[in-house]
Amino acid sequence: MVSGSQGEFGSVVPVRPIGWRVDGRCPWGHDLGIGGCTTTYSHLYALHESFCEACSVAGRRGAWAEVDVGREQQFTSETAPHNGLVLVAVPPAQLAGLGRIEIRLGRTVLGDIDLCLCRVEQRAVLEQVRVDEQYRRHGFGTVLVAAAHARAPRYQWSTTVVRGEQARAFWAAVSPPFPLGEPHWCTHMHIAAGRTPDGQ
Repeated sequence: MVSGSQGEFGSVVPVRPIGWRVDGRCPWGHDLGIGGCTTTYSHLYALHESFCEACSVAGRRGAWAEVDVGREQQFTSETAPHNGLVLVAVPPAQLAGLGRIEIRLGRTVLGDIDLCLCRVEQRAVLEQVRVDEQYRRHGFGTVLVAAAHARAPRYQWSTTVVRGEQARAFWAAVSPPFPLGEPHWCTHMHIAAGRTPDGQ
């Protein structure tokens, strides 16, 4: 467990990317214009935290934070702050190779996403999303997908094959704006992975 995840610095609450399929509703579906919303500051996340007033009437805490996933908000390992919720981009060792984006709370990695980007052919493939079991169903995986997409929004995106019930449930909840399960690796990605262009 992250030090300070409960107590004086606040507690772990759900997150979602700023602007990612937001329709004026809280994560639980209440219309914020009708139900009401207040905002405070989360010292744990070092982000603004919102509270749905309709959720509190329904007996739910109704708190969440929105994360700016823009490329300019993604740090390197060397420049990442050691407090708050941050995205850290780990570049690939070579052109079109496998890179990674981590979501960290303080110095603890909550999850990460593997991706290949080829600036020559403008293709991108999401390889795998991982979130530590105790932090699942809080939106961290969705934030990682949005952060990956923000690195090259105009590229042709795809994912590797989606296997297993948990993976299908995750992608059904995220509902990304690109096809699932049909990786469109380019020649440069194959070379970076040590494969021939036919995938062998």
